[in-house]
Amino acid sequence: MSLAGFLRSYNDYGWYLYRDGFGYDLTELTDLTDEEIQQIEKLVIKKSHPDWPDVEVLAHLKTDKCIKFLKKWMNSSDMALSCHSMRALTKLNVVDDESVINKIRFWIPRAPGIGEMSLISRLVNSYSEVNFDKELMIAITKGRKDLVGFFAALLLFRNGIIENPDGYWKNGIVNNIHTFNWDRDKHSKYIKSLLESSGAGSKK
Repeated sequence: MSLAGFLRSYNDYGWYLYRDGFGYDLTELTDLTDEEIQQIEKLVIKKSHPDWPDVEVLAHLKTDKCIKFLKKWMNSSDMALSCHSMRALTKLNVVDDESVINKIRFWIPRAPGIGEMSLISRLVNSYSEVNFDKELMIAITKGRKDLVGFFAALLLFRNGIIENPDGYWKNGIVNNIHTFNWDRDKHSKYIKSLLESSGAGSKK
């Protein structure tokens, strides 16, 4: 367990490890001196395009400086970095729920792809008592068309209309959306009718 070991992991890190969901070797980040911790902080923080492996390092070290930068990254214009940072901060219990919830509300309609949609969905479901119906409907009616089914499944799941938001294409209710040829008006009317007919409502 040493700085040298972490640096090897850091320098040898590449696309295939990232793709397969492996971050840096955090087992090397034990029994470090204050000076070694500062070296790692500087190395990670100065990156021009940090990502989830870097979030993991700062969350593992959890120094005041690391927490400061995680909070900065939470407010990044990079949605994935923001979401990963929010998850890390909530696990460390060093951020207030209101700040996280407001950021979740901001990001829901702005998901640029499936990866970001998946990240924000996990955050949404970590706050089961919070109503995100408004933001989810905006994502359905104004967000990316190829994400409509995913967000519709999440909305209906949170309202108790379907049992599982995963594999939405196998769900007859949600799959009906694709018979509308991406007509957003029909999307919203159909989903609202499901919510109204069920009498369901997300918890406040």
